[in-house]
Amino acid sequence: MMRFPDHRRPPKRASRWPGTLLAFMPMVLPACAGWPALRAHPALITHATAASRADLERAVSQAFGGAPVRLADDALTRDSLLIVGRAQARDARGLPLNGRDLEHRQHFRLLRRGPHCVLLHVETGKSSVLAHTECRVLPSGHSRNRSH
Repeated sequence: MMRFPDHRRPPKRASRWPGTLLAFMPMVLPACAGWPALRAHPALITHATAASRADLERAVSQAFGGAPVRLADDALTRDSLLIVGRAQARDARGLPLNGRDLEHRQHFRLLRRGPHCVLLHVETGKSSVLAHTECRVLPSGHSRNRSH
């Protein structure tokens, strides 16, 4: 027995949503990428505590592959730039045991990004949030770059 289509019922239409969504995708994706990222500004540690020093030493240590580091108690309290080199073993006269120091020093910049203090490893571009550290933004034009 052959059935003929029922002309009283309108034919089923495909949903328009997938096509509509695809049409708007080229406009939506660039808009998402255009959201402003939090800007980072050079900063100084305002209240150096044992916890903030541990935060800082942990972040620098990670940059050196987990090697222990020792930083001054006032690191990043007067300058936003920290320059760190590996300590060398020295003889009784103070000369390096291995001859010349060929290893490059590493640079770290303290930044304020939104409510967070962030340590940026300049050479790699990697950053670490210093969760137990309070810092303030340096006034514009006052970014200090001298080393200790």
